[in-house]
Amino acid sequence: MTANCKRNALAALLLVLCLLLSFSIVSVSADDEATDPEEVTEAVADTEADTDAATTAETTAETSAGTNAEPEKVDHTKGIINLCVGAVILIALIVLAIIFRKKIPVWFRNVKSECGKIVWCPAGKLKKNTIVVVVIILAITVLIGILDFAFSKGLLLLSDLFH
Repeated sequence: MTANCKRNALAALLLVLCLLLSFSIVSVSADDEATDPEEVTEAVADTEADTDAATTAETTAETSAGTNAEPEKVDHTKGIINLCVGAVILIALIVLAIIFRKKIPVWFRNVKSECGKIVWCPAGKLKKNTIVVVVIILAITVLIGILDFAFSKGLLLLSDLFH
């Protein structure tokens, strides 16, 4: 393998490890419970129907249990596994940084040198292109919003027609 191929392989490996670390951290910080829309609808309907009964039951349970009520147990296994995976990836990144400590500054100097060779377009053209991009993004956003609204209302009207 040539030095350039080795460098590219190292950069790809470091990128993959960084992405895995970020995915692990994101999944740990995300909410563990996914909510199903049907479950939410059923829960809302049950809550509305049983509000008085639930309030009475809670009051009775609090009175009879006193302050010795057990807290709800939460399973943290998934979070612990994700943290372990993140720790292993972080350790791998640190080991790679130690192994290639002499090549990393050279790589950063090369990146800085390459960034200096970039030819930027004139400021006027940059502003014009930026405005075009923002206008197109806004137009597509409005179009998707209108279509989403129309289809959701259309589906509701169709469901009312056939019920």
